[in-house]
Amino acid sequence: MSDEKKPFHERVAETLIAQLQAGTAPWQKPWSAGTPYLPMNPISGNRYRGINTLQLLAQGRVDPRWMTYRQAVGLGVQVNKGEKGTSVQYWKFSEQQIQRDSEGKPVLGADGTPQKVTVLLERPRVFYAVVFNAEQIDGLPTIEQKPRTWSAVERADTILRNSRAEISHGGDRAFYSPVKDSIRLPEQGQFTSAADYYATALHELGHWTGHPTRLDRDLAHPFGSEGYAREELRAEIASMVLGDELALGHDPSQHAAYVGHWIGALKKDPLEILRAASAAEKIRDFVLAFEQQQLQTQAIHTPEGESTTMDISSEHAVDVATESAAQARTYITVPYAERDEAKAAGARWDRARKSWYVIGADEAVIARWSNAASPQTAHSVPEGERVYLAVPYRERAAAKAAGAVWDRSAKSWYVDAGTRASVERWLPERQTAEQSPAISPREELAQALRDMSFALTDEHPVLDGETHRVAVDGDRKGERSGFYVAHPDGHPAGYIKNNRTSVEIRWKAKGYVLDEAEQAKLRAEATTKQQQRQQQQEQLHEQTAARLGKQLAALSPATLPTSYMQRKGIGTHPGVYTDQDRKTYVPAVDADGKLWTIQYIDAEGSKRFAKSSRKQGCFHVIGGLPKLAA
Repeated sequence: MSDEKKPFHERVAETLIAQLQAGTAPWQKPWSAGTPYLPMNPISGNRYRGINTLQLLAQGRVDPRWMTYRQAVGLGVQVNKGEKGTSVQYWKFSEQQIQRDSEGKPVLGADGTPQKVTVLLERPRVFYAVVFNAEQIDGLPTIEQKPRTWSAVERADTILRNSRAEISHGGDRAFYSPVKDSIRLPEQGQFTSAADYYATALHELGHWTGHPTRLDRDLAHPFGSEGYAREELRAEIASMVLGDELALGHDPSQHAAYVGHWIGALKKDPLEILRAASAAEKIRDFVLAFEQQQLQTQAIHTPEGESTTMDISSEHAVDVATESAAQARTYITVPYAERDEAKAAGARWDRARKSWYVIGADEAVIARWSNAASPQTAHSVPEGERVYLAVPYRERAAAKAAGAVWDRSAKSWYVDAGTRASVERWLPERQTAEQSPAISPREELAQALRDMSFALTDEHPVLDGETHRVAVDGDRKGERSGFYVAHPDGHPAGYIKNNRTSVEIRWKAKGYVLDEAEQAKLRAEATTKQQQRQQQQEQLHEQTAARLGKQLAALSPATLPTSYMQRKGIGTHPGVYTDQDRKTYVPAVDADGKLWTIQYIDAEGSKRFAKSSRKQGCFHVIGGLPKLAA
């Protein structure tokens, strides 16, 4: 099929796929704050939207102005001879129709002309137009830069404040957590400029709009997956649009790892670019709507007579004028889901300390949120039980100084229940499980090999489908006890084995790995679950042992050989039991002589142990336990 006959979205998708592979797609290009970038029509003054934005940006023009041939003629300028126009697409959802009366006659206005009404179309119609860039038009004056009445930083700050999104700072990564419905950003000092900070914040705010209570996009995809990359594509295009409209600029470097997923998605379904562009415009409209909300401020006089300004746009703003120095604040611990109840009970939010507090409120009403009652009791565990912690390797010394102990078998740090207050920062429930940015298959394979104690050199790993032998920890000079094979075609995958430890895995690239803190969190959670399962198992074993003790008391010592013993030529000995059906019962005990299980043997020799009984560490002494002392 020729390019002219292909659907519009397919032609755009093919162009963008080629540019993605070359690193020149519109949203892959950085530009500095304040530089106009997005295509617009100088006649209407409107910006091109949706897929048309990407289509025109993909042409690589510097001047953002585009217009039809007829519009150029109307301005008294001429499209240069031989220039080729660019197609854009329009959808018509309504049209003007002549209004008619009950007899079908046109309704005339005061001037005698037929009146028209707007009618929604049952089936929207698509139209195409050909536009030319200002660089293709002779005689068009140089574009004039309109002065901006608001600074970019002020506008972006207003949007963030009015959105009332929950934003916290810390760490070195920016992300939105759909589970907590909150945004995490590095400290502002880590950014090269205020524009960079707000551009990053607005990118995450774009993800925030996908929550079910807002634009309701599908965010339930694991990090590094194709679904996650599709959401990143929507947010990245929206960031490009917002960066231009707010004069913040655009830096696409942190999302370069998704290129492979984007290419795959567009090849698989070219309509994806139409959906992504449409969703990005919805994100843009949703975010910019916060700018329309007037930021209310009011002057407040402090007790010292100094005037200050307070933002009262937030539902948690504090009226400091109503608090005197004599009124002490009582800080409380309020779960996020109960914030409205706490507020109704008289609690207020302290932005500086990021905590709720009360002043003169009815303590009986909010007693459940008092620090004395929580958070300790909310996570209390029996004395002596281990509480496993998510301690990154680089923080092991601090954890040890705080009382944490290393569990060699579980490979995780822990404390006793009574000392958990000193290690609150490392409790698994206090951690944020967000995955690191997507990485290349070679980097991911290298991480997997290191996790299996491979001593890698610059030569490894190699994804070539061949078997490679590598030294592992514990090998002597010249030994290579580890081997791996990795295939690069399709979805990179392979096989790894450490012959020294006999550990082997089938490896498959995911596009991401967990960072050190997240690995520590997962280890702590896994060890805690194992501990819980072990406790449940021990309780079940105890219950089964009690049941078997009663069963054994009802059996008779096998003074005569049972059917099974006769078949095997085994004589009788103390400690073996039987019943009226002459089945054989062999009890098993631990080193202290406690009964834990019984092996049942029928006449045909079929053997089985008691259900839900403990077998490990148990044995049966021929002749009974007294024989051990003899």
